[in-house]
Amino acid sequence: MSKENLSESAHFRMLRLFISLNRIQDEGASPRYTSGELAELIGSSAELIRKDLNILGCRADGRGYKALSLQNGLREKLYLMKNLRAGMAGLDSWGSILIRESEGFQGIRICAAFDGSQNRLERTETRVALYPSYEIREVFEREKIRIGILASETALPEKNMMRMLEGGAKGIINLTSCPLIVPEEIFYYQADLSLGFYSMASRINGSEHKNPVEPEQRK
Repeated sequence: MSKENLSESAHFRMLRLFISLNRIQDEGASPRYTSGELAELIGSSAELIRKDLNILGCRADGRGYKALSLQNGLREKLYLMKNLRAGMAGLDSWGSILIRESEGFQGIRICAAFDGSQNRLERTETRVALYPSYEIREVFEREKIRIGILASETALPEKNMMRMLEGGAKGIINLTSCPLIVPEEIFYYQADLSLGFYSMASRINGSEHKNPVEPEQRK
């Protein structure tokens, strides 16, 4: 069996589990885990973990799951055996941060970055190849880039997305607040960090405004 048998929520659970097992291996540990202990790693339930792993064909040996064996099994079943080439549009905002950490991502390798500002292209220091935005389609096609990352709202996300798709991109990661409509066959994921930051600030400020701390309580 493979990930095609998993629901979207189960797929994300197994990806979170895979990431957690990677961290454990990085720390030099290779213990065994029960389904309950695996569930605690990602804030899920033992029943769901057993069900998901059974669908993927990853089974315990009677004494639990060995971390290293399970990690390798998930890598194979979730098709994470190789990184995919990615191209990123926008070197301001999140792009300027991501480009500095371009070699540390899991599952992808950023091999090209694009921006509409020639000045920004000239000032950015990175090992990643840099190009003007109008070359997105050509570079994606030539370098066989399959994942497009939209990292700036000022870099025309919709226009750059279309350039990426025309160049052969199969998936789009949208880090902007701009809502995008993508073709049904394209894989799409949006992680709007700005919205997350504003949401957290609004909620905390709002709760403190509704329940102000009296001067004597602060002492």
